[in-house]
Amino acid sequence: LVTKNQPKSLLERFLNCFALQRTMNTLFSTATKPGQILCLNGIRVLSINWVVLGHTYAFVLTNLGDLAYFQELFNRKSFMIVHNGFPSVDSFFTLSGFLVTYLLLKNLTKRGAFSPLQWLTFYVHRYIRLTAPYLVAILLEGWLYRHFVSGPMAQGVMVGPASAHDMCEKYWFTDLLFRKPLAGVIGTLGA
Repeated sequence: LVTKNQPKSLLERFLNCFALQRTMNTLFSTATKPGQILCLNGIRVLSINWVVLGHTYAFVLTNLGDLAYFQELFNRKSFMIVHNGFPSVDSFFTLSGFLVTYLLLKNLTKRGAFSPLQWLTFYVHRYIRLTAPYLVAILLEGWLYRHFVSGPMAQGVMVGPASAHDMCEKYWFTDLLFRKPLAGVIGTLGA
């Protein structure tokens, strides 16, 4: 029997993060917080839709057997937004850099100059936030992928001496320090 005043365990608090009833209000809330830059939400929406559109066409066109139609599609002016979708990814990097700089300058204005310990905690925090989801993606690509993928596209991804799957499995440790280019490793998730 659990009462409302009883403290929750770490596992219960973690699982509550994924509870639909708890997060529904936050997901669909239109309330803004003080200091929030509202135009960034619009840029995010446009960018993510552009990324999804580009990936959808990339997956569909790789299975398209009619190369003449593929060529015709690329020659259409209306298809240029799909074909030139690479800036949509760049906009996410730009937004990320802008937000990190904005929050850092906001903290510097509030607290004054950072001590060396505060700079160290800033960089450790950024490293953990970036590395944890990246390593989960490598885990999925390097070890779990082969157990879940089947069908006509699986052979093209999982076969060959330099397939992304094999490279992730073999060189995953180079991603811990983001030193892959210096290690001469090409073909894993980050290269």
